[in-house]
Amino acid sequence: QLKFPPSYLEFVTRLGCGNLGSAEFYGVVSDDPVNSSIPDGVWATLTGREDSGRPPQYLVVGETGDGAEYVIDTSRRNDADECPVLEWWPSLPEASGNGVIVAEDFGAYFLHEVEEALARETK
Repeated sequence: QLKFPPSYLEFVTRLGCGNLGSAEFYGVVSDDPVNSSIPDGVWATLTGREDSGRPPQYLVVGETGDGAEYVIDTSRRNDADECPVLEWWPSLPEASGNGVIVAEDFGAYFLHEVEEALARETK
C-alpha cells in the first residue's frame, strides 16, 4: 500500500534488485511477497512490521550489516515526489533519534553505495 518514489520505482522497474560487492539493494522479486525472502524489499517490509514494529511508512531497501536497515520514509516527500532514505534501527525506539537521514532520495543512496562498493573493490 506504499507508493514508491520515482527513483526507487525506476530501480525496481529496470533492475528488480541487486548487489555490488557487499552493497545489497532490495527490490521487487516476486509476485507473492508474503512467501518471498531477501532481497525482496516488499517481503522485508511486511515481515519487519510484524517482527520489529517498523513504522508503516518505511519501505526496506537494504541493511547496514550491523543490525540497522536502510528504509525509504514514504511519509516525507519533496516537490519531485522523492522520499529520504534513513538508517533505522529495529531495536531502538523512534524517540531516541532513530531514523537518521542518509540520502535525500533512493537515487542518491544508490549512487553513494555503488561508489563505496567500487572504492572497496579497488583497494
